[in-house]
Amino acid sequence: MVIYDFVASEKFGFARVPIFGVMDKTGKVIFDSRGETEVETTTYYDEQTKKEYPKSSTYVFHDDDATVKFNVTWTDIIEVRDMYGATADQVHYGMAGEQQRKAYDAMGIKPAYMRYYANGTLTMTNSEGTVEESGDMIYEFNYPGVPDPRAHLG
Repeated sequence: MVIYDFVASEKFGFARVPIFGVMDKTGKVIFDSRGETEVETTTYYDEQTKKEYPKSSTYVFHDDDATVKFNVTWTDIIEVRDMYGATADQVHYGMAGEQQRKAYDAMGIKPAYMRYYANGTLTMTNSEGTVEESGDMIYEFNYPGVPDPRAHLG
């Protein structure tokens, strides 16, 4: 399973571009959706980066005669990379110096990246029935932008 849920900047109207695919054990694509997606997200606020991040997201995708529901909830943070921040904890936060932050400000971005351990549940329904699989996964969230409620993160 591969999911990429990108939200564009204001310049592009905060357009959401979800790409989702499911492959069987042989690598054959058995579900592919690049269209409209239903999504519900519960967020948490990270005090260091000053951004909301997904805690749990449920997606519903449609492709021809199939519907897939995917839920992901993170359980532990593996890594935080705040390329913008300026704190003493250089292991997780504050990777940019003053000059780099000025360059980011000129571009209107505040890049950050989070990686989590998560639990995912995939439910696929088509004319042949319903299949559900659950398991542990690594969930990554790249957040290069500046927080803006119009970007509909949650």
